[in-house]
Amino acid sequence: MGDIRIEVVPAADTYGQDLAGPPMPELFSARADEIADSVAEVATQFRARIDDAISREEAGGWHLGQVEVAFGLQAEAGAGVLIAKASAGATFTATLTWTR
Repeated sequence: MGDIRIEVVPAADTYGQDLAGPPMPELFSARADEIADSVAEVATQFRARIDDAISREEAGGWHLGQVEVAFGLQAEAGAGVLIAKASAGATFTATLTWTR
């Protein structure tokens, strides 16, 4: 199998504040750990908040059965992985689902 490449967006200051510049290809293997760590960090932060909210549910009311969170990730040169709107050109989309 050939090398898998991803688009990496240049840092904003590379081309000035108003110019984003063209995406640059990078080997996925060079950024895979960073991308996975970013998704894990988001999952950990959401899980802690969701677990706290669920533990305070009132008896007899509606109960949360499942939570799904979707977000885009964009690799940026020199800045790591950023959470991005899909319309802003996210490179990856992650969906996290918690089921009770």
